[in-house]
Amino acid sequence: MSYPAPNFKAFAKELFSILHELNDKTYTYFVCGDFNINLMHYSKVKCVTDYVDMFHSLYCKLLIDKPTRITKHSTTLIDHIYTNDVKSNIVSGIIIDDLSDHLPIFAISKKISAETILPFVEHDWLKWPCHIASTIIQSYIFALVCKPTALNVRP
Repeated sequence: MSYPAPNFKAFAKELFSILHELNDKTYTYFVCGDFNINLMHYSKVKCVTDYVDMFHSLYCKLLIDKPTRITKHSTTLIDHIYTNDVKSNIVSGIIIDDLSDHLPIFAISKKISAETILPFVEHDWLKWPCHIASTIIQSYIFALVCKPTALNVRP
């Protein structure tokens, strides 16, 4: 991925605005998905540093800190899970499987339920550029339908 990606600044600004609003309302939230922002470039690429620092400024923690896409030529950390829930005991990780070219990621928390996720969809996604809305909605749907009992976790 070349940095900064098209519309990256607009995406980061809108995401920050939404998360700031959720913080103000004291919602617990999880942000997850394939963002194609390689966190292995933190401190090397300014927009990646700014992206991570944005989450830190909102008191969020990163739950996935190892590469999620591994090829013969590179390793990247482009699948992210952030949360502002810093007090709960959250189990998160990467599943080693060849389901796709990305390794599946997960987070399990007692606070994740339809009731805690539904306020997030109050935002008007139609105002967003189509590709950004699609990415966020796909991540939301994944978070909503992913059940810990469906994970193929290997010891």
